[in-house]
Amino acid sequence: MASTIPTPAQRGQAVGTVESQFTATPFQNLNPPADVFGDGGKFAMAGAKGAADASVMLRESAEEDDKIALSNFQTDVKARQLTDTAYINSFVGKAQQDAATAKKAEFSSFISERRALDSFNYTDSKAAADDFSVLNESKFDAAVIAAYAQGSLVVNDQVNTAKLDVAAAQVAIDPTNVSVATAAINAALLDPSIGKVKTAGLNPTLINYSGTDPAKLAEKAAIERMVKEAEGALLNQVVDTLIANNRIPEALDFLTSNPSLGEGTVSRMQAQARAAPLQGSVEAGNTFRSIIKTSTEANNGDQPTISEIREVVSSMYPNDPPKQAALNQQMNTYASGRRQARTDRVNSQASLYIELIQKNEDPYSLKNVKLLSAFYESHPRLLLPERMQQVRKTQATTQAEAAWVKQGGAPISADGFYRILVGLSARSPTDFIKAIDSGNFKPFLDKGDYEDLLLAKAKAEARIETAQNGGVKPPTPGSVLNRLGLALSIRQSTLRNHSSEIRNAIQEVKTKFLETGSRPPTEAYEKAVAGVLIKVRTAEPMLGSDTYTIRGALTAAELEPEFDEYTAELSDIRSNRKLLAVVLGQTDQSIAQLFESMEGPINLNTLAKALSLPTLPDAAARLNERETAYDDAADQGIPAEFMDFLIAEMAKYKGFIDKKFSFRPSDKTESPATIVSPSELIKDFRAAPPEKQKQLLQAWGNQ
Repeated sequence: MASTIPTPAQRGQAVGTVESQFTATPFQNLNPPADVFGDGGKFAMAGAKGAADASVMLRESAEEDDKIALSNFQTDVKARQLTDTAYINSFVGKAQQDAATAKKAEFSSFISERRALDSFNYTDSKAAADDFSVLNESKFDAAVIAAYAQGSLVVNDQVNTAKLDVAAAQVAIDPTNVSVATAAINAALLDPSIGKVKTAGLNPTLINYSGTDPAKLAEKAAIERMVKEAEGALLNQVVDTLIANNRIPEALDFLTSNPSLGEGTVSRMQAQARAAPLQGSVEAGNTFRSIIKTSTEANNGDQPTISEIREVVSSMYPNDPPKQAALNQQMNTYASGRRQARTDRVNSQASLYIELIQKNEDPYSLKNVKLLSAFYESHPRLLLPERMQQVRKTQATTQAEAAWVKQGGAPISADGFYRILVGLSARSPTDFIKAIDSGNFKPFLDKGDYEDLLLAKAKAEARIETAQNGGVKPPTPGSVLNRLGLALSIRQSTLRNHSSEIRNAIQEVKTKFLETGSRPPTEAYEKAVAGVLIKVRTAEPMLGSDTYTIRGALTAAELEPEFDEYTAELSDIRSNRKLLAVVLGQTDQSIAQLFESMEGPINLNTLAKALSLPTLPDAAARLNERETAYDDAADQGIPAEFMDFLIAEMAKYKGFIDKKFSFRPSDKTESPATIVSPSELIKDFRAAPPEKQKQLLQAWGNQ
């Protein structure tokens, strides 16, 4: 019978998996000892040794394969562990918790999948890989648990901080409800599970410890310091909120009423330091309210004018500058509020007025006059149609103005139009831009005012574009010229003479790229502006020399940092001469004479030199002062234009006599500022007999 022997397993095949096979009994081959046959035995011995060496080589190769596979496996696991751990630790709070939870499951799956890729030759190698898997998964689980705990600490701290912030907001609403703060501090700090004291590694129950154990007493003191610091921080936050909302008396009372809240902490001392200087403001507020009450009673219950109140305020503390300054601040706040209320009403009606004109509706119909009552009260001459006709028929005084009138513009701006549109630019830049672009207001504006409004339009467009570009400022003529490397003097001259052409070139670039949905590169603006410079330097100027009103020069300086309002060439138009008279403290007649007599460029520098002024005036400040006077006049129903008329009349005469507007000729022309202050002017007009007031109003209307 034939014998059955097992078939040897192949490399890598598990023991016990090989099936026995039937094998025929081989031919019997007896091998006698080698020495029986002489040298033939040597060959037999050599064959046996070679078989043994081959077996050793195979075993060593298998061991080396296992060693390499195990090393690669361990390297991959360690690398993944480091990467996932770093990822988890890159987050804080709830995000760290979520990352830890997600990576725990991912790491476990990775180890299983990676381990399945290797089938080792030896049981020891397989066991080593399995042990490494278990060990490192356990280490990673420990890291995950630690990270989750760290995230929990942050989450708990955020929750507790939110409790304190909410409490501070509630106390700021009602500073007398201090119990809300106490409850929130106890919950945020002393909660036995998640409180800040527990998180800091302290025992919150020791806050009530009354024993003598030094260690516990020290821990209690540390907890009490934490509570005081939380009280001080909350108090500081409440005081800040009250001060920011101009509730200064409540802030001071809150500090005074809660002397122990945050006592001794840096936060409380900071709050007290901020509040201390405000005590004077509170006292000034009380004094100012008393002045209002007394003045109202003196006027038989009627509200006093701003001028009357300012007169009383200015004389209260001649020997106490700090108190006087605090009282002046109260006055300014009060006047601003009254002006704003009146301005809001007039501006609202001014917007309607503009809308009516844009719609080609009659703003002088009975219905619209009623709707615009406050507006027409501020601009009464707009109710006189003949005034508008007269303006349009007035002859231009310069070639530029003649060309402007020929193009449909007005030789002299209609009363109030400039201020109406400027007001609209502040309230609604988009509507202002639409109004200017419509062209409907050109017949009501002279060349200087219209150019000023074009500058204001550019400023409004720049603000809108900056907001749309995420805070990135749009290119301006000045910025592009600067990038082209032009010298400062050349940039100023170019801006003065060719700003409109450069702006048009910039806008063309914007429009071109807008169609493609992309933002123009800097080089595109530079190329376009360079083309303009080539044209204006190789040909006659297209529009001649540009001039500015003083208001326009100030606006141009705001738009372009390189622009110097004191060297800008100034326009010789009536409205600008009036403003220059205000800036330089002269009469508009004297400014007109200077424009006729001076040679060379006329700007603020050359005008000041011609007038022998020791210092250059602050043009913006001077115009703001005049605007304040206009506000005071408007508060009493006196339009700004009528005030200009009164100032002009006073320039012709010595002044008012006996408060009756009886004029007498002056020996010389004097600056209005040297005759009487605007507030005194308003006061004198109000004191004049009704007949004289009517006479002056009529003279103004007939101008």
